[in-house]
Parts: sequence; C-alpha cells; structure tokens
Amino acid sequence: MHYVSHGSLVLAMLLGLASSAWAEAVPSFSLVYAQRNATHVVVVDANGVVLESWRGDLVKGDTVPFRATKKPLEVVNPFPKEPRDPKVDSVTGKRRVLFLVREKSSDSWTPCGFLLPEERFATVWVEDGQCFAVYQFTNPGTGAKMHPLYMGEQRLKEEVLGSRGNTQG
Repeated sequence: MHYVSHGSLVLAMLLGLASSAWAEAVPSFSLVYAQRNATHVVVVDANGVVLESWRGDLVKGDTVPFRATKKPLEVVNPFPKEPRDPKVDSVTGKRRVLFLVREKSSDSWTPCGFLLPEERFATVWVEDGQCFAVYQFTNPGTGAKMHPLYMGEQRLKEEVLGSRGNTQG
C-alpha cells in the first residue's frame, strides 16, 4: 500500500494555489457590479440620445456624452466548434444600454465598469434583440473581448429593474 506523506500533500496544495495566482481578474463588464453601483441605466442610440431610462432621472431625448464607435465591433464566439448563437458577427452600437454613475449635483458621468471605469466595460450592445458585452470569457484567458451575454434585451431590463425595483419609462 502506498501512503502520501503530509509534506507531499502540503506541497501539492501550495503548487495548486500558486498556479491559480496567475489567473487574475481583468476589467470586464459585470452585470452584478453594474446593477449594484450604477445610479443611471439608460438605453441610447449611436449618438448618445436616451431612448429609454431604466434607472435614474434621465428622460427620453436627453443626451449623454458617449457615442458609438464608427466601426462595428467583432463578436467573438466563445465556443468556436459550435454554431454561432446568437447569429451576430458584430455589434454596431445603434442600440446600447449604458450603466453610469453621476455624482450628486453634477453633470459629470463615469461609466460603471468593473475594475476600470471605461465605457466599454459599462455598456451592453443590443443587436437583433440580443445582448453583448466586453468581458473575459475564461480566466486565465486572452483578455476581455466582445461576447454574447446569452440574454435578450427584455430579460436584461427585468434584471436591472428587479435589482432595485426602480422603474422609469
């Protein structure tokens, strides 16, 4: 019968912990973080004009200083051997959901991005009713890229509204 010594077991555990230390969180979209921390959640068009307000005091027709990029962003299929689902190759930015933070009595906006307050980490792109965001699919991985969220816009809205019970038209 072969016995494992306590020293070997401790060494294996330490090596396991050391290897997991290489995996680190990278700036990404996080729905949980955005739901908890955004003071305003709005649906905007490519020019930053508010189409709908899900949270906060912005109303339809207001403008926020976040415009879509001119070039469509490629969506990376996280399962390359599987058929693409949803079947969207790129996002245009014509319809986006922005998670924003506004300081009290200020018109200064900060994107509510996880680990880094950049617009790309505080935005959900909506194409054909499906939601996409920039996040790291696997950790460790190749960094944050545009991936499907595997939910439709209506479900995203329900998630946001349900997180604080705040409803606005």
